[in-house]
Parts: sequence; C-alpha cells; structure tokens
Amino acid sequence: MTRLWDQLTLAAKSDYKLAAKPELKCNAAVAGTFKGTGVQYGAEHNVAMGEENKLTHSNTTFYATHEAGQRISAAEFKYNHNPASIAARMCFLMGQGDHSWRFMLSSSGMATLGFKWNPLKNCDAFIHGKMNMNGFATGSATELP
Repeated sequence: MTRLWDQLTLAAKSDYKLAAKPELKCNAAVAGTFKGTGVQYGAEHNVAMGEENKLTHSNTTFYATHEAGQRISAAEFKYNHNPASIAARMCFLMGQGDHSWRFMLSSSGMATLGFKWNPLKNCDAFIHGKMNMNGFATGSATELP
C-alpha cells in the first residue's frame, strides 16, 4: 500500500501458484478523497489467469460516497469483463436526529426503503421493505407486494 498524497492511496496484491495448473491473481486498488468536500472515491481491478495464460476472471469496481452532515449518498458500479455485465447500486441515508431514512436502488431493479428510529439511547427500531421495480419501468406491474 502506498500513500501518494494526503488524499490518495494506492494498493496492489498478486498471488501466483506454481503447480500442475498454474494460477495468477492480481488486485489493484486506488482510494482517495477530495479535501474539504466530503467526497470519497475508489476503484478496484481484479484479474485472474489460469492455464496457458487464459483470462478466467476480470472485473472492475468503482465506488463513490458523499457525506454532508447527517446525509450520506453512495454508489457502486461493477463491470465484469468476462462475460461482459454491469451491476450498479446507489443508496441514500438521511438522518434526522433520533430517526433516519434509508433508500437503496440496484440495477437488478430491487428497491429498498428503510426507517430507523432511536427512541432511547440504547434502543433501536428498524423497519424496511423491498420491491422489484422492473415491472414499473416496462409498465407491466400488476400489483404491489
């Protein structure tokens, strides 16, 4: 792990197994922050190679968060190279003193809404619900769960 500047960190790792079936795994990541903005970001790239240097697995993930007081937003975007696919998640948290609202939406169409309440110092109550939003996007939703 190397700290390039106060706001940027770089890390890398590799594993190589020399056996009847050689295998190589490499991971590289970068993380940082934009000073004074509350924004943090990161990226990670993973590669795996098997026999005859054939690529068996590779993916890249990007992360970002922003925090402003009791409000937090975050996003994750993951791209798989082999086979090609994209997955994304976004979430928002809005704190309001003794309670907070949470909302998460993923590229699979799943939406989650949560409510957390702290009525006492050592007591939490949390309720959440999930809904598949794919039917709403195509106009084919027939009922609510």
